[in-house]
Amino acid sequence: MNRVHPHASRRGSLLLEVMLAMGIFSMGIVGFALCLHKTMETVNYSRNEIRIRQELQTRLQDLRQGRFAVETKNEPPDAFGVQYTHEITLLQIESDRKTLLNNLYDVKVTARWKEGNEEQERSTEVYVYQP
Repeated sequence: MNRVHPHASRRGSLLLEVMLAMGIFSMGIVGFALCLHKTMETVNYSRNEIRIRQELQTRLQDLRQGRFAVETKNEPPDAFGVQYTHEITLLQIESDRKTLLNNLYDVKVTARWKEGNEEQERSTEVYVYQP
């Protein structure tokens, strides 16, 4: 006597539908989590870039205000692991009249750091006349 309950197959298909819905929902949550993670990485990268660019500009302005001596100076890494280097060189530029322009300097500030496994470098440079 094998009796088949009419609601047994209905319950089995309902369970399958719930499991399928949970699987789709789980994939959506995982995709959202990955998207959120990438967004946070991008925000941190942008924040780091802005901080380094501002520091480069600040260091360049500080160097421009002092007296120049031809030099290259490496500074120890800061709290974020960024090493700054400044280089001041005397320029040998001729005018249109073929005369040498005196007291022109090339002031360059470079930032180097490691992001992940890659070396990163940004620099800013300006020509300065110092009478």
